[in-house]
Amino acid sequence: MEIAEVTTSNQRLVGDQCNLCGRRLIGYLVCMTHSNALRSLLLAALVALPSVTLGQSDAVIERTIRPGDSLSKIAKEFLGDAQAWPLLLRYNNVADPDRIEPGDRILIPVAMRDATTASIKVLGRLPFKAELQRPDLPVLVLNPGDTVPATGRVNVQQGELQIELPDQSVVRLSAGTELDLTEILVDPGSGFVANVLSLVRGYANVVVQAAWPGDRLFEIRARSMVAGVRGTEFDMGINGDTAILGVYEGQILAFADGVSTPVPAGQGVSLSDGGTLARVELPEPPEILAPLGVVAGDPLKLDIVPEPGVARYFIRIADDSAMTSLRFRGTKRDARSELPIDRVPSGDYYLTVQAEDENGFRSIVTGPHKFTVR
Repeated sequence: MEIAEVTTSNQRLVGDQCNLCGRRLIGYLVCMTHSNALRSLLLAALVALPSVTLGQSDAVIERTIRPGDSLSKIAKEFLGDAQAWPLLLRYNNVADPDRIEPGDRILIPVAMRDATTASIKVLGRLPFKAELQRPDLPVLVLNPGDTVPATGRVNVQQGELQIELPDQSVVRLSAGTELDLTEILVDPGSGFVANVLSLVRGYANVVVQAAWPGDRLFEIRARSMVAGVRGTEFDMGINGDTAILGVYEGQILAFADGVSTPVPAGQGVSLSDGGTLARVELPEPPEILAPLGVVAGDPLKLDIVPEPGVARYFIRIADDSAMTSLRFRGTKRDARSELPIDRVPSGDYYLTVQAEDENGFRSIVTGPHKFTVR
């Protein structure tokens, strides 16, 4: 199951259907993806039940009932024990286990699974200054190549930090960004992975890997928005009192005030503290004109077709087309610029350019373009 929504937390319970998407619900639950507050309350109630012990996470897997399913079968699939079906029954407020029908949705708390806190990898080669702040533990200074426990708050002071999650998804954090590793869990036996992140401030670029052999939950939160989807690339940021999200690949559903809005690639949404969702067009991807073959020691002359409304351009040069082994990153306001690559040895490299407007929304990335230093 993959979270595929952007939601606000002001939904209410209406009968046995989610008032946002109309999904038929088991018992009296609001659809999981549309009420984080209610999920927390349900988890707290479950902790209080006899013989049920959970952690503090509110991360939940949503499973659609299929023909031939039963609670015991689902308990075996997700919890490893068919006899654990009463836990799912109580958590989902199901009075009669024979009542479940194909198309119903049932929730499985991540904390019920036999999963352990995972690690994250620090990628990249360019200088940055970042640390991992952990409650009651020493602060960890992060360096390229580090593998560190996925718990605490990541604070990026300078440069750009790239981290790889257990499912090989990559998150890039700009300077001034703080990101809470709310829940990063793995179950080695089943391959299950939960990535739950909370953006406190700043800007994050997220590339979620499309293929993963086991079950997976991916969520990144910013204020009252939640986003994530399989095989999608998007940016999420906090600009003053507004959370912004731009989609570059795939599609995300945006929810606010009971109305759902699909957000395809090339579009974005903003959500203010007042709960007003605004839909915007992302800036046009930059068009690069200059030839991409240069002589070692000479600067790379970047020539971009100017677009109205663009405030700045983000430029990256890397050794690989995945843009993980960066040689250069920088910001230019002029569409015609020179980039310092005089210390780069001869070989093939890759260039990407991204435009940003005054409101913080960024374009789809142009590139990677391959060029050769001779």
